[in-house]
Amino acid sequence: VEYAPRKLTGEWRMSYPVNEYMSIRILDAVITDDLHCGITFNIPDSAQLVAMIEMMGAMEGMEGAEDLSEMLPEGITVSDLLEALPKGMTGTIWYSAHAGMGVFVPDSEDTTSNYGLFFTTPNGKTIRIPFGEESLNLTRIK
Repeated sequence: VEYAPRKLTGEWRMSYPVNEYMSIRILDAVITDDLHCGITFNIPDSAQLVAMIEMMGAMEGMEGAEDLSEMLPEGITVSDLLEALPKGMTGTIWYSAHAGMGVFVPDSEDTTSNYGLFFTTPNGKTIRIPFGEESLNLTRIK
């Protein structure tokens, strides 16, 4: 393919668009020349999470973290849940610029499962991860 970037080296960001003026940063990724990838997740605190949910309109009628806590198993708080989420991971990318696609394979010490994450590169500025009928996009920022 002619549209795929020859190299993925650089900084990439995945964001969720809230509207035409705002987006929520999901993760940042840094890909080195040897195709090693470091990912940092943007984990909000409980107040930020509630604000994000309200902005997205995903859970109308929610008043705050207390309502969100009611959805969790007894004894687990929103803060506990957010603290338990991974802050990042590393892995290796196997990429073919000629095919415009590749796979991210997490380092085994960062995860307990064996899996790879397939992606395509529809242009020089986007890494697209298919997700059912939708897709998640990382955009090159540097």
